[in-house]
Amino acid sequence: MKAYGTTHEFTKELVRETSFSSTSIGVSESTMEIFVRDGDEDKRPRAIGYCSIEWVYNIGTPREDAVHVGCWFEKGRLSDYDGVFDLNSDLIKILNKNGFVVPREFRNR
Repeated sequence: MKAYGTTHEFTKELVRETSFSSTSIGVSESTMEIFVRDGDEDKRPRAIGYCSIEWVYNIGTPREDAVHVGCWFEKGRLSDYDGVFDLNSDLIKILNKNGFVVPREFRNR
């Protein structure tokens, strides 16, 4: 996997979600970065079928924590994702900032 496009950095309260509850885990600085398959790093978004977003944050522990979100596309348009319950505004921002389209049905589920 190779880095693709620009990163997205932000600071905000993070919430851990499970199938039965949501719990605040504190305010954290976060960085999101997109990774694509080898050979796709020079392609335009319409030609990329899959990417992984690495979301790195630290909530005051000795090590960084990370979440990996898999995204599948059809002609640059998000068709599916895995790794989080919902696409939050920051995941949508990094995809949009790098030329990917996030359809309305994936927003504010």
